[in-house]
Amino acid sequence: MSFSFFDFQTKWFSAAGFVRRYVLLATVSLCACCMVRGQQQEPDEKPGHSPVIAPKLALKWSVLHLMYFYPSWQFSLEHRLLKTLNIQYDGGWVVNSQPNFSGYENKRGYRMSVELRYYLPSSPQMVPFYFAGELYYHNIRFDRSETIGFNCATGMCDYYQFVTYPVKTEELGPGIKFGMLMFPGWRKNRSFFFDLNGGFAYRKINYSYSLRPSGEGIEQVGDIHGLRLFAPNEAVSERIRFIIGARFCYRFL
Repeated sequence: MSFSFFDFQTKWFSAAGFVRRYVLLATVSLCACCMVRGQQQEPDEKPGHSPVIAPKLALKWSVLHLMYFYPSWQFSLEHRLLKTLNIQYDGGWVVNSQPNFSGYENKRGYRMSVELRYYLPSSPQMVPFYFAGELYYHNIRFDRSETIGFNCATGMCDYYQFVTYPVKTEELGPGIKFGMLMFPGWRKNRSFFFDLNGGFAYRKINYSYSLRPSGEGIEQVGDIHGLRLFAPNEAVSERIRFIIGARFCYRFL
């Protein structure tokens, strides 16, 4: 199977990907507007405003999850446990991506995590900083199509068949993060903010091919992974990776 950069561009800018591009453009525009507003000050503004504190209750949306190889609509709910301790529940459903990479079609499933946050009492009055530990899990399925050769024990297959079967992948593991909350125009605005963080995570990874035709004399024909530059390495069973997060948030309390 051949794949060119022109094919990639054609699929990415197809009508099927219009909605995602529109959402990303709208969120970037909103971010820019909020930052401009945050830099403006009223002439009669005076120092001495109360410091920004972590939210008691906030709803969040992660735009970066739409750019993952297994993209998802991901939302979070954070609420306070103690004065400097919050908990965040994160969940979302996986959606199919464009372009649809060969061997990874009709993606579906979910990802979820629970995160415990400690907000630093010594944070600057306008930017709360925090350390966080999370436990992450995802369960994702996709369809794989490939050509299978049957009765190939002698080196030559008696016949070939094009088959489609589901594949399941699961990931589980902890992570640690350092992050901050940024309130554009923090002297006036205490509702809308950005949640930014980065850290490291350990992941235990498993791929299940239980419904793939198997048996003596059955062989795979060709490359099922298509463009390997983007496809995950299914042979890796565990990994330590760098993680980043960026969320648009609204504070209720």
